[in-house]
Amino acid sequence: MNKDFGYGMGYELETYGIILKKASALIPNSSLYTKESHEYLDYSKYNITNEIDLTDELLCGGEIISPIIYNEIELEKSIKLVLDVLEKTKAYDRVKRNSSASLHFHFGLEVLEKNKEYFIRLIKFLKAFEGEIYEYSHAEGDELRRTIGIFARPYHRKVVEEIIKYFENSEPNYKGINEYLSLKKYMFRLGRKTIEFRTCNNPLVDNEIISTDKLFDYEKSYEQFFAYFHMWQNILIYIKSSNYEKDLIESYYENMRENPYQVIKERERVFKRIIKK
Repeated sequence: MNKDFGYGMGYELETYGIILKKASALIPNSSLYTKESHEYLDYSKYNITNEIDLTDELLCGGEIISPIIYNEIELEKSIKLVLDVLEKTKAYDRVKRNSSASLHFHFGLEVLEKNKEYFIRLIKFLKAFEGEIYEYSHAEGDELRRTIGIFARPYHRKVVEEIIKYFENSEPNYKGINEYLSLKKYMFRLGRKTIEFRTCNNPLVDNEIISTDKLFDYEKSYEQFFAYFHMWQNILIYIKSSNYEKDLIESYYENMRENPYQVIKERERVFKRIIKK
């Protein structure tokens, strides 16, 4: 049974290897778009775009932005299509472990029902389990991408408290909170229509044996993509659940120290239960 998520979602997959024009030609219902042109993206289709930190003068390197997706079958078809295109264009030939390329997930704001309490829960959860989120945002045996502290940096406790205060005293105004706290380069941000999670490494997994011309593992890349997706999906489900453990999360939040990449065993066990790992 293909049950709808109950909200729209999408993803942005960055890679060094992609040749933008080739990818656009091979992906049906797609547009080649450059950010300098100030065009508006059409989220009913795929958008193939340049990226200032990835794209070279030959338009090699960039990101694939998915259309809005409403159920898991659509999501499976989408990522299979993208992986097939990257394979056909040999985009993986230039993939390197621990590059600066990333994967961003967008979930429609309707996922938290514009409920202030759910947003406060989410913000506290992200701080309380900061170390575990970063730990599970890269493939086993890999490391956090080297630009994580620039483009998906952790929140300082003071900033988290300001965000919570903002929500307690204001109706959720997603444009306003971004302008108020300049959240663009943090681990997550609130947009006009989506929540964006920015911590995940590029899901493209290298083969250990690189003596052939195939430098990636298709199946593991597919599995890694869904490991990331289900992590965020299950966190959002938990935030709204009647099983939400408010006292436990509050205790982790209150005792959190400014050591964002540290994993605590007891906390990790709870995190793995929540994300069904």
